[in-house]
This record gives sequence, structure tokens and C-alpha cells, in this order.
Amino acid sequence: MSYPNLKGRSSRGLNLKSSRGFTLIEFSIVMLISAFLMVAAIEVYKVYINQVRYEMISDRQESIMTSLGKFYTVNGRYPCPADPTLGPSDANYGVEDCTLNPITVLSGTCTASGGVCKEDGGRDTEIDGDTNNDPILIGAVPFKTLKDGIGSKSSFTDAAAETSSDPWGYKMGYAVTSYLTDATTFQPSGGAINVVAENGKPVIVPASSVHFVIISYGDDHMGAYTNGGKLNVPCVAGSTESANCNYAGAFVDGVRSMGAGAGYFDDRLKYTSYALATLWGFVPGSTTDIYNKNPGNVGLGVAAPTEKLSVSGIVKSQKADQTQICDYTGANCWSTDIFASPTGMGCTDTATTTGVVTGISNGGVTCVQIPRPQPLVNQSCAASNEYVVGFDATGHIICGVP
Repeated sequence: MSYPNLKGRSSRGLNLKSSRGFTLIEFSIVMLISAFLMVAAIEVYKVYINQVRYEMISDRQESIMTSLGKFYTVNGRYPCPADPTLGPSDANYGVEDCTLNPITVLSGTCTASGGVCKEDGGRDTEIDGDTNNDPILIGAVPFKTLKDGIGSKSSFTDAAAETSSDPWGYKMGYAVTSYLTDATTFQPSGGAINVVAENGKPVIVPASSVHFVIISYGDDHMGAYTNGGKLNVPCVAGSTESANCNYAGAFVDGVRSMGAGAGYFDDRLKYTSYALATLWGFVPGSTTDIYNKNPGNVGLGVAAPTEKLSVSGIVKSQKADQTQICDYTGANCWSTDIFASPTGMGCTDTATTTGVVTGISNGGVTCVQIPRPQPLVNQSCAASNEYVVGFDATGHIICGVP
């Protein structure tokens, strides 16, 4: 049996054509597409990892806040910050450092090791009775003190150093109002820390009323200390984040921004502000003197009070203690001693004249001098049944029947 001549269209030729591989151009296109897909996958993975890290930061900050609340319940105060420059080999690693707490230590100073610092807060809460802004203490989270001070109620595990650090292994910052770390001066309305947005406006109303702040220094770790106590990325002045690491009285709680320079912000903050339980409180050491605990002003009959206590209308009181009296503008003030001093207020007399009060001016009485009456001699009543009962302004006797 014979077969037709296929003239070159042999089965061999067909097999060679069907088994031909990719050309270099085709391979390059495949590699380019794969690279694009890989870059996109890496970015998605990075976003996922960052989200996991920030959720971890938030969870740890919540745990710290819970422990601070429990510590207050047990001890009646918040702990002082720990020295962030100490490492695990130091006995005071994670232990509160209250050496700057006494009132005799001025703001603007740090501990000998340069760790915990004392600065002025954003307002005066009148806890101490002066007019200076209350101090705040800034350092690291005192995880050992929190754990020991709470006991069985502690939310910290044995890995407390890790629990009080961020996912990169850097210590979280902790700032607290100084007077709230002492049970004898603790008041719920005593927060003096200011937290602001990127534009400098307060994020808490009333402003500067935050008890404490817990700071995670974010991806760039600027101003953060490692768990070994080292500062790898110093605080850069002028950046938005610098407010959280320059040891000052205000902190920035901003929106995450990866812009260049001052526009970069990756810090995460957690904080709690004051809780106003009562409007008035007793002055420390007194059972009779009270003061306004409201961080703003109180008005009675005044819609927008401009003083700690502004009153419009009639005030009735069994007793009022005041050091000065002023006009309604707050000017022309003078001491209340003019009224209430043992000598009171009056006019001076001389041998021939006497002072007469004609009014009250700013700071005292207004007097005029008139001739002093000179009693006339050899005066007597005309009627036998009259007696002298007084003298008139000219010095003559006044007679009358008793």
C-alpha cells in the first residue's frame, strides 16, 4: 500500500513546532508582570504588618491604663514614671522614681541619671494653694511598680517589660501629673497635662486636664529608649513628633502621616482626663475654707463668667471672707481691712478742728475738717426742774426735764 507524498509536512516538523519554548521577550514580560504583582503583594503585607503592630500597641496601652486604674484603686494614687535609661541588669529597672516629686524640687530638672524629668504642666489646679502651673513627671512606664502595687489584680504577665514596650522593643513613655502620684494630694480634678492636635488646639475639654499620657513613639522610634536603656534616635526639634519626646508639658495626639520633615507623625497616645465629682472642695488642711474645683470659671447669674466665681445679683451670706473689694470691672481695688480692722476707719482730729466723714472713696473715707465746738463756761439750766442732757454743735448745753 502506498502513501501520498506530504512534501515536507512530516510528523517530525509538526512536533518541533508544537514544542517550541518562550522567547526572551515573552519571558521578560512574564517577569515584569510578576514583579508588579510582587511589589503590590509586599505593600499589602506591609500594611497588614503595620496594622497588626498598631493593634498590638493599642492593646498594650489599654492594658497599661487598666493597671494604672487598678493601682489607683489599691494605693489612692498613680505611680511615678520609671527611669527610661536603665536596663534589665539594674535593680531599679521598671521601678517608679519619685525623687523629683517633692515640692522643693523645681521644674525643668531631671534625676541624676537623666531619666525622669519634672516640667510645668498646662494649668494650676490649686491643689497646692499657689498660682503656678502644676508640675508633671515624664519617663517610662513603671511596670514593676504597677505589678507589685496591684498584686493579684495586675494585668501584667511575667513578660511585663515586653507588655510595656512597643512591638519594636522600645519602651513606651509615661507622663503623669505630679500631685496625682501622692495619695495626700490626689484629686480627680487635678490633671494638669495638655494634649493637643497637630494645629496646637486642645483635644480635651477643659484643656490641660489630663491625668497621665502613655506614648508609643512609632515606626521611627524618635525619642524612644530601647529596653536596654539606649536612645538610638534622638528627639529632633521642630518636628511635630518632638512635642512627645522633648520633655515638655504638652503632647501631640495627631493623625498618622508619613509626610517628610515636620509632617511625619507616627506616634500613638492614650490618656485619661479628670473626672469632676463635686464642684467645690476643701482647701488642704482646712475644714471650713473651700475652693472652686472646676478647671474653668463658675457663674451665678452670669452666662460667661470671667473669674473663678462671677456673681450678678444679690448675694446673701452669714459670713464672707474677702481680702479686697473692687468695682464691677475688677479695678479700683482696696483692702477690706479698712472696714474690718480693729481701728476701723475715721477722720483725724486736732485741738481746734475735728474730722467729719462725708463719704467713702477708693481706699478709705473722705473727710472734711470743721471747727471743734468749745463748751461755754458758766452755763446752767434756767428752770429748777431741768438738767443738762447734752451739748449742741456750738458747745451750748441742752437742758431737759428727766
